[in-house]
Amino acid sequence: MALEKEGTNSGSICKLEIVDVDKVSSDALTLNGVVITNVSLSAGENWEEVYFTQDSAHLVERHNGEHHDLKVTWRSPKDSTNSISYLQTLKRRRYLARITDLNGTVKIAGTKEEPCAIKHVMRDHGQNARDSNHYNLELSLTRSEPAAIITT
Repeated sequence: MALEKEGTNSGSICKLEIVDVDKVSSDALTLNGVVITNVSLSAGENWEEVYFTQDSAHLVERHNGEHHDLKVTWRSPKDSTNSISYLQTLKRRRYLARITDLNGTVKIAGTKEEPCAIKHVMRDHGQNARDSNHYNLELSLTRSEPAAIITT
């Protein structure tokens, strides 16, 4: 059966990388949810790893009949002037995302024409000294195809 479990089946994400769509020279070519030809970045450009609090990143993709709605949520620690400035920059741009889960599966989300957006949805200082001081962030994407898996 095609839907049987193979290998580990851990939840959560261990790495989230983004690249501004302006730095992408060509989109991934995908077929049936699998990357056939990977994303090409413009000369000298690289993926930027997004830092998040361990075990706080969560990917959900829902199919609503016509589109696939992908959301990755995570928590980034410590309110600061540098952090808020960076968050303001993030929300103005659009991205492709490369998402690696704890099983080692890597997915590509977004294209130059259908990019991801990032926003911070909450600034939370907690209720007591044991709580964390953090931002809750969200990467979102609505597109006609699911996020494709990169096979190596």
